[in-house]
Amino acid sequence: MKKLGIVLSALILSIAFFSCAEKDYEKGVCLYHDLMVREEAGSAKKVYNLDFAEEVSIVTGEIVKVANSDGSESPYIEIISRKGKKGWANAYYIVRNSIPAVIVEEATIFNSDRIVSATNRKLSPITIIAVQNMEEGTIDSDFYSVVWSSGVKEWIGANNKGFLKKSGISFDPADIKAASLYHISTVAANDEAKKIVLEEAVKQKSKSFGEFVKAELAKYLPAEEAVIIEEAVEIEALDDAVEPVDESVEAPLADEAPAADESDDFSDIEVIEVN
Repeated sequence: MKKLGIVLSALILSIAFFSCAEKDYEKGVCLYHDLMVREEAGSAKKVYNLDFAEEVSIVTGEIVKVANSDGSESPYIEIISRKGKKGWANAYYIVRNSIPAVIVEEATIFNSDRIVSATNRKLSPITIIAVQNMEEGTIDSDFYSVVWSSGVKEWIGANNKGFLKKSGISFDPADIKAASLYHISTVAANDEAKKIVLEEAVKQKSKSFGEFVKAELAKYLPAEEAVIIEEAVEIEALDDAVEPVDESVEAPLADEAPAADESDDFSDIEVIEVN
């Protein structure tokens, strides 16, 4: 009888585990670098930190408001990180029902999903955005509903929301990672820290921003190393300008760019914790 009880307990635990593992959580994007994730809403105990443009899963969507010492309130939402860790983060910086993307061509901001709502505002290339209300990368419109941040440690206000046409936006993990690392480098404490982050950005082999991040890295290298980087950028530009191969001639397939490395943690760059 005791053995039967142990077997039943193990079975129940297995069912519970797989039920949690298979749950389809709402997705969200963190638009603040080094965002503190706490054990409980408003608690001082830190569990981990989120990187800028990091994708998270949202547990229930419940918002818990916690009073601050100055009389204001901070909203917290329970999340699960890409590494499977649970915790509570400031909901102001978590864009719900969204996935990360990056601008690759200058984009006009629209007030709605109608072409007549175009504004004179633009988003420049390498801007990280959170694209909302997507199912497998599509929505029933020629536009994406998006949210963005003006910097890796900036408040997300009403002016940071709008609509963009679908063209000129990349969902490539390597592009997103390279872009987010570039932005993180802009708040690094010193030149050595900037160099370390930009070296990691170069390793992503981003098709859209590879040359840009190499040029940025060259600013923090000794002269002789910077020349090597600049020559590599020029060679890549020449390669891109080469006439396309006759399609009638069978050519070997190019290696695909590797997925962005998510194992590196840059949470120690310019730490500023948010309530």
